[in-house]
Amino acid sequence: MNESFWELDKVFKRENYFSVVFYHFIMGELLISKTGMCTHNKSIADVGGGIGYIGKNLASGSFSLRCGHIVDIPERVVVLENSDDMLSFGKQRFRQLSNLEYRKFNLADPLQEDLREQFDIIISISVIHNLDYSQQPKAFENLLSLAKPNGEFLYVDVILEDTEYELIQELKSNSDQLTTYVLDRSLEVSTASSLPLGNAIYPHIKQVILYNPILSPINTLRDEYPLRVTDVRTMLHNSGFNIISEGDVPGFAFFKYFYSKRVVG
Repeated sequence: MNESFWELDKVFKRENYFSVVFYHFIMGELLISKTGMCTHNKSIADVGGGIGYIGKNLASGSFSLRCGHIVDIPERVVVLENSDDMLSFGKQRFRQLSNLEYRKFNLADPLQEDLREQFDIIISISVIHNLDYSQQPKAFENLLSLAKPNGEFLYVDVILEDTEYELIQELKSNSDQLTTYVLDRSLEVSTASSLPLGNAIYPHIKQVILYNPILSPINTLRDEYPLRVTDVRTMLHNSGFNIISEGDVPGFAFFKYFYSKRVVG
């Protein structure tokens, strides 16, 4: 194995606890109770899926989504990812899953035509905020063009109400004030949550925010491009999607979800 593989392996193990909470329970909760989405025999695109943690759970039926089946098993799950290291690592780690595929993909590039309208379900978790604001509308258009007619789209990202968005812009120039605000909001949201796994993660929220450069929302809010909730609604509407439900991700400040379906005709 090359050095990059082992570095990613370390990251995977270090983040595994957080991943279990965020990607497994939170995503399962969103998919089951908030959307009623059924993945059985469906084709799914996990866009910006990294090593394929979500894709692996979907492909193996680990989310155990309930829509008339004991375990939902999709026909195929395709992890669309731009990082060659992530693609190589995921293929190696989850090679036992025959319905899990990996493909090179960059949202900022022109859409590959053989991917257009190929998927029943599109899932994108915490991806668009990595792109410059000038790239986000086209990236959103590419993302939504993956869906078949009547296709479903579950989108989770760092998405702010307009007033909070403006506040964050003001706080960016003062690192201490931004850190205090993010920490206070995160503790408030996490302790108010009724998640069954909440008691296990609450003691670690402060450490994650202050000391983990990968998982901390401080870096995202300061250095990257969080979205406005009104802009997300507009981009979905302009791409022909009806919003079925939207809201805060339980237990995680600054994250919102949108569940929508493509309008036919």
